[in-house]
Amino acid sequence: AAAGAAAEAGGAGGAGGPSRLPALLGPVWEAAGPALRPLLHRVAGALSGSAGSRDAKRARTAEAVLPLGYNAGRTPPCADVDAVMARAAGEGCAKWGAVGRLERAALLRECLRLTCAVSAAASTYSARYHKGSYETGAGEELYGWNGIAWALRAMAELLERDEPTRPSAVSEDPHTGRKVCRVFPRGLDALLFPDFTGDVWLQAGQAVEQDEFYWRGGPETWPAPKVSLVLGAGNQVSVVACDVLEKIVHENAVVVCKMNPVNEYYGPFLEEALRPLVQLGALEIVYGGPEVGKQLCDHPTVADVHITGSGRTYDAIKWQGQPKVGEPPFKKHVGAELGNKTPYIICPGEWTEEDIDRVARALVGGKVNNSGHNCIALEVIVTSKDWPQRAQLLDRVRHHFRQAQNRVSYYPGSDRAFERFRARYPGCEEFHGGDGAGSAPWLFKAGLNPGEMDLSTESWCGVCVEVPLPGKDAGDFLPNAVDFTKTLFGTLACSVYIDGKAEKLHRGALEKAVSDLEYGAININTQPVMAFAVPALTWGGHPGSTDLDIGSGNCVTHNNLRLKNVEKCVVRAPFRAAFVEPWGHDHRNGEKLARALGPFVQSPSVLRLLPASTLAMMS
Repeated sequence: AAAGAAAEAGGAGGAGGPSRLPALLGPVWEAAGPALRPLLHRVAGALSGSAGSRDAKRARTAEAVLPLGYNAGRTPPCADVDAVMARAAGEGCAKWGAVGRLERAALLRECLRLTCAVSAAASTYSARYHKGSYETGAGEELYGWNGIAWALRAMAELLERDEPTRPSAVSEDPHTGRKVCRVFPRGLDALLFPDFTGDVWLQAGQAVEQDEFYWRGGPETWPAPKVSLVLGAGNQVSVVACDVLEKIVHENAVVVCKMNPVNEYYGPFLEEALRPLVQLGALEIVYGGPEVGKQLCDHPTVADVHITGSGRTYDAIKWQGQPKVGEPPFKKHVGAELGNKTPYIICPGEWTEEDIDRVARALVGGKVNNSGHNCIALEVIVTSKDWPQRAQLLDRVRHHFRQAQNRVSYYPGSDRAFERFRARYPGCEEFHGGDGAGSAPWLFKAGLNPGEMDLSTESWCGVCVEVPLPGKDAGDFLPNAVDFTKTLFGTLACSVYIDGKAEKLHRGALEKAVSDLEYGAININTQPVMAFAVPALTWGGHPGSTDLDIGSGNCVTHNNLRLKNVEKCVVRAPFRAAFVEPWGHDHRNGEKLARALGPFVQSPSVLRLLPASTLAMMS
């Protein structure tokens, strides 16, 4: 019934259905974006004002509101795992396996509508009871729900087409010959990010191939439905939803998703947002702690497992408490997206005060978001010790840490992580904003030699370090930075900031660095969340992990074009973009902007973008 209603609502020209307009306007904007960017940058500068005026305006934002508290683990645990699995393997696989491509697209359209309807209430609940409300109110959580909506729309659009969606261009890395597939921007999504591009790089020696089972006959010819277990991430609801959708839509699986006790309150909201899939039996959400998780993993009905979490969880499942020698005792495939000691690489150049302030804001925002409880949270600022403006940048980083409201560090165990950092780096700088009892300071240690820092531990809280390396210019500095990153734990994502003049002078060094960086997502002049947010890009650790050393994980998710043999994705943004990232931690219109972006993400149009673009420029 839901599929039928969605199909009826999403017909040609309807608000929920596909339109030819993006196909017509998208390429025009992609061509015009570089020419219009300087104008947009000037308009945004006029609306936002100088760094000093922005600070004054942000100083008038609402005070931090600490969460009332949430009793994690209060939801009754799953009492009958066998019954859940029987439903999934029986009725769930039978019903989902019979749903055709266009019917699935209609179901996703209905999920998209419901997701947009539930996002405000879900975000408000999280801010009020669990994470707190800071500079952008509930806006930070709303961006997560906007990300779910973007993924749903992208999947629906994929299935609505009569043939697979191809990369818009394919080139080769001049250093290795690896294929580079342009997948972003496409259509009116280009309006959101003028002059941004996104490429998926394939592994060496691999030709461009895509998983095309949806276009090879009907359901009877597709891979047989299976039962997959998703152990939900405890930090971000968008991660849980995207992991679930990846399995259901792209792998033709029926999913049992166990919520993490840390954020299990999101379960009912997800059930409502994805109600068409729940009603069909393609998804069942359950609750419980490690005991329930083990029962689910060990159940013979489960074909495979996906986790987003830590290497400790992966090892507990695969090695079952036994020594890590030989082959692991748990034989099912466990797909894993795990942590990372995320570096932001700052290339030396000639920067204006506005440049320094903008990048410093981005650095602090990369730490502050979600109280640092992100697998792509800033951990290491990598600078050039020979850069005359290094001290100026670090002073501005300190300024923005002082300005940032202190937050409750809500994730279990984060208090111990703070103490480990203080013990490792005595005399580290602490930035207290006085934002209420229970909030944590931001900790920062600058000027470390590589040998002094903890290379192997993901902090997972509000702490970071700065490491200066030799290099008088970007050409000298980038090889040293690349070599340093290979000593850090994890291969999930990194960011590189380089100004336009330095990029032109040292383009060869930059392209060599992009080729050599061993990360699953490389983000130039933008934060790593950009690679996570765009559905057509890929997400996961760089290839090379093993069961003995799982690192940042062993799988590729998102990847809406279903490219095979993926190595990494590369996002490129202009150094002086038209406007700062809309999800910035201190964007003075953060919550309004997140709400305004919702309708555009659900159904893009120029008119829907106008209010959001105006708010975005007033940063």
